Amino acid sequence: MIIDLLDRPRLPLGECDVCVLGAGPAGITLALTLAARRPDWQVVLAEAGGEALSTPEENDSYRPASDDPGTYPITATRLRLLGGTSNHWGGWSRPLDAEIFQPRPWMECDGWPIPYEALVPYYGSAATWCEIGATGYDADAHLDGSGSTLLDVADSPLLCHRLFRFSPPTRFGQRYRTELESTPNLQCWLNATATGLDLGDGQVREVEIAHRAGLRARLRARHFIVAMGGIENARFLLAQQKQAPAGSGLASPALGRYFGDHLGFLPAIALLPGRLDYGRRAHETGPVMPVLGLRPQAQRELGLPNCSLTLVPIDEPQVLPSRYGRNRAFGLRGEDYWWYRLQVVLEPQPNPDSRILLSSERDALGVPRVRVDWRMHGRDRERGERLMDALVRDLGSRRQGRLLLHPPASAFERAPTFVAHHMGSTRMGMEPGNSVVDADCRVHGVENLYIAGSSVFPAYGFSNPTLTIVALALRLADHLGGARSPGGGTG
Repeated sequence: MIIDLLDRPRLPLGECDVCVLGAGPAGITLALTLAARRPDWQVVLAEAGGEALSTPEENDSYRPASDDPGTYPITATRLRLLGGTSNHWGGWSRPLDAEIFQPRPWMECDGWPIPYEALVPYYGSAATWCEIGATGYDADAHLDGSGSTLLDVADSPLLCHRLFRFSPPTRFGQRYRTELESTPNLQCWLNATATGLDLGDGQVREVEIAHRAGLRARLRARHFIVAMGGIENARFLLAQQKQAPAGSGLASPALGRYFGDHLGFLPAIALLPGRLDYGRRAHETGPVMPVLGLRPQAQRELGLPNCSLTLVPIDEPQVLPSRYGRNRAFGLRGEDYWWYRLQVVLEPQPNPDSRILLSSERDALGVPRVRVDWRMHGRDRERGERLMDALVRDLGSRRQGRLLLHPPASAFERAPTFVAHHMGSTRMGMEPGNSVVDADCRVHGVENLYIAGSSVFPAYGFSNPTLTIVALALRLADHLGGARSPGGGTG
């Protein structure tokens, strides 16, 4: 059942089994899965927005504080409506690579507290939720026969191919609205902003729900799941710190820290064999897109991050004509050559000084406004330059091409392109000293409080986060509702 609280003088329920706060991909997946798995439970899904894009007045809560540093576009990258940020998702989908879950000392990453294999079965189910027609991401298997349109990297110790798949993209609020409306033991509340928690004896007892028309009421539940988004998760929990049990994830120095986003750079143009095609293409299993990546061994040996590289054909620059590549005397293979813009998405190193903070200012519902002090780690630029050096050597030694590098000040020192992937501010780990949630996404030291979404990522990779968000939500549903073999859709 979908209920707009603006039409109600009081809450339809005062108590439930599970309360999910936030109806984006994580929240909707969790609520529907738990309701189907446990028909004896009453599930409430509380969404702060409605079913349409918020007006400026409705979106006032997302306005940054007046003392926000202005280093990150806070308002433009969040959506306050049913379906959350799936409403501006481009559909790009792939799992995190296995190496992201492992310790990587050169990135100052301890890895994830769960192995890659723990998410593998859930990635298949997540693909169904995201309406992706297949689950294979082996680039070599799915790009067989595309050799003439892809850079030959078979003999490269540095480069390999990775594969993206595409969701339509799934707008979770629209796609699963019928299920939200018809599931008998689920109530989806709209215009239901969570403004505070009541904690005691190591657990959450109630959540306060409010809306701009004046409603303020409390809902009791056995389990609470915060699934508000990568910025809002930290904002909401930081506002509860006065009640934080000592030694808990709410009191953790990691709460609000390690905020990350993928970094987009344009560091060079490349002279490479002609007719390379790194665009989206049809495949019998559904649309796919190849990108260049780094071999795990090369990452280890050269101290490089997980990243993707894409080539986009451009008009010939004046510096070096493409016919240069046809002259074998210059050390290339004498083929037809084109110029390409090199686009890089670089995994950032988790940075404790990159933070979600609260202001003394409050919004109309009394919740502290947010400040986002987004900071690249000092070594991100260094790794970007090292990546370009490695690429120059690799292409040159294999006689494949040349790079025309942009000056570092142009490529890396200027603010990089933000990708709007909010990650890391309630990170997962083993101890509350350096993390907020445990391997089951439960807040350390709080018996019945969980967090869902990309804010729990302790390391980021380069893959778009939505598929992993949904996979983690399905894993959490197994933990809360009783483990079963992961299934697809809402059944």
